[in-house]
Amino acid sequence: MKKKKNLKKQLPDITGFDEDVKFDLSDMYEVGDDLDLEFRRQTELVGKAGWFYSSARRKARLMKAKLALMEARLKDEIRSKANGRISKDAVDSAMIRRKEYQHALKKYNKALYRQDLFENILSALDHKKNSLMSLGATARKELPEELRALSESLRHRMRRKS
Repeated sequence: MKKKKNLKKQLPDITGFDEDVKFDLSDMYEVGDDLDLEFRRQTELVGKAGWFYSSARRKARLMKAKLALMEARLKDEIRSKANGRISKDAVDSAMIRRKEYQHALKKYNKALYRQDLFENILSALDHKKNSLMSLGATARKELPEELRALSESLRHRMRRKS
């Protein structure tokens, strides 16, 4: 008989823009019996993931700007050492081989990866919200007639007050 692995151990924590703050992916997959609580948790998760996504986007834009500045500086440096007798392709080739450029490019790609990851997390949370809404609708249909009528009258009263 196979043992089931703990989902929490399989999913990594993801760090956001601030390296000491983590987003626990297992929170997305857990759904309890209390739908009211789950909707509140869903709102919290979307807010948290949105903050991480915005931070990741900001970092990606920052890394892109740093990379562009480094490219310009390295190209100027390479051209000045060659006394202007070098082709554009040779300048690009020399720049790409520089370790500092490769390191900056790696950091930029990591920032883009995190941005994509949090964008996909937000999409997954949107799917979860739709599933919770469907579960809520199904739960209301399964209520006894008198409770369903009470629920409808409360909902109409709440709409009139707002």
